[in-house]
Amino acid sequence: MELDMKKNIYLMIILSITGCAAMQPIEDADKTIEKVVDIPTRTKEQIYTATKIWLAENFVSSKSVIEVDDKESGIIIGNANMKYPCTQGMSCLVKGDWRLNVSLRFDMKDQKFRITFTNMSWSSPSSSTSPAYNNVPLNTKGDIEEVKKALDKMADDIKDSIVKETSRKDW
Repeated sequence: MELDMKKNIYLMIILSITGCAAMQPIEDADKTIEKVVDIPTRTKEQIYTATKIWLAENFVSSKSVIEVDDKESGIIIGNANMKYPCTQGMSCLVKGDWRLNVSLRFDMKDQKFRITFTNMSWSSPSSSTSPAYNNVPLNTKGDIEEVKKALDKMADDIKDSIVKETSRKDW
């Protein structure tokens, strides 16, 4: 019985330490997430066109998302609003209906693109027990880590879509 008590105490200490680490404030430099994605057989123009198609297929209105659209330079800049990424457990109960607001910047070259995510914040709807919150900046390591996984997956999804879209020549 004493061994079980010690195990429980150690478990509580570990959980409190890891919980505290997730609540640590983040530096401004950590509020920007950047990923470079290589697509060896695609041109800048192919990447640009397929990225615009991906935006149109994944957001209600890509025209309302895109603020800068420069095909010649290979730059698309916009603001997106998507379901807040919930990884597991209690976080999903609390954040299940939250929205993630994020600025996106695509820089394209032959055979690669860079996607940069900035200005990340969350919004929540009002409920019977709490008011709505809008554009609350992500300020803790736990928030950023949770969001980073989803944004990394988004970059991978865009790559897959670019490869698929530019392979559709012979339909």
